[in-house]
Amino acid sequence: MRAYTRWIYTWRQVNIFLDNYAAYKKLAEVFGVRGQDHIVRQVQEAMIFELQTVQMLTNFYECCR
Repeated sequence: MRAYTRWIYTWRQVNIFLDNYAAYKKLAEVFGVRGQDHIVRQVQEAMIFELQTVQMLTNFYECCR
């Protein structure tokens, strides 16, 4: 049964990421204003992508849902 359900968690992670992407981006901006560049770099490396990438991921998610 595990082989059939292991993608559920990945799918849920993608969905949560897309739902919260704007908040992640705003968080990076807030830290940038506060002068915490090391945190901004970490957030950007892990979660901030070009708009086209986020749109492609969103479209893929919607098509496969």
